[in-house]
Amino acid sequence: MVVVAVTQCHEGGVELDVYEAGSRLRGVGVLSGGGMTREAAFGKLHALLGAGLDTAEVQRLVELDLCGELS
Repeated sequence: MVVVAVTQCHEGGVELDVYEAGSRLRGVGVLSGGGMTREAAFGKLHALLGAGLDTAEVQRLVELDLCGELS
């Protein structure tokens, strides 16, 4: 299962390594969506999972800026 944390804030992004709560999320495998919107995260996950990639590759690519979706 792939879980991505995103924010509802208009500015800024998710940084899981800053506070203890984020570190705990990172520790259980939650990925940072950075500055992605919910829609961008949904679309990116849909494309990556639909491509038939294994979970490890999807997890690696989610946190990479592939086309400007991470701000």
